[in-house]
Amino acid sequence: MPIRVGMVSLGCSKNLVDSERMLFKLRKHGYTLVKEPGDADVVVVNTCGFIQSAKEEAIEKFGIRIGEPVVPDVTFTYSETTDLMVGKSFDCRLGCAAILKTMHTLAGQELNVDIVGACAAQEEVGVRGATVTAQVIKPDIAIVFEGCPADDTCV
Repeated sequence: MPIRVGMVSLGCSKNLVDSERMLFKLRKHGYTLVKEPGDADVVVVNTCGFIQSAKEEAIEKFGIRIGEPVVPDVTFTYSETTDLMVGKSFDCRLGCAAILKTMHTLAGQELNVDIVGACAAQEEVGVRGATVTAQVIKPDIAIVFEGCPADDTCV
């Protein structure tokens, strides 16, 4: 039996567009969409951190605060036969691990530059994460750890 998915979209019109795109992908991948969250096996809450009323509604209705960590229920597998590792967002996880290892290796070394490690999300969705990270850090030089294509991008 297919998994039944409900969607709650709070906030701006951009959220509605993002929600429609997610619903399209979910339907395309065989999920059953339901109108009422109570009828769903899984409920996706797509909210906006910029509109105060959306933030308040997410907290009141679902107990979800903007920026709280959410961990998807996914399985990691390794095939000895093919020597292949498979896991959701594996490219991002490897990129974060590479950044952490690099920062750990460089810790305590005398360098003539400032080193900043940063992880960005939503790099596939119009490079919002990468753009925001670059605007905040304003690097002279950037080394990007990215493992695409990882065959899990749904854009």
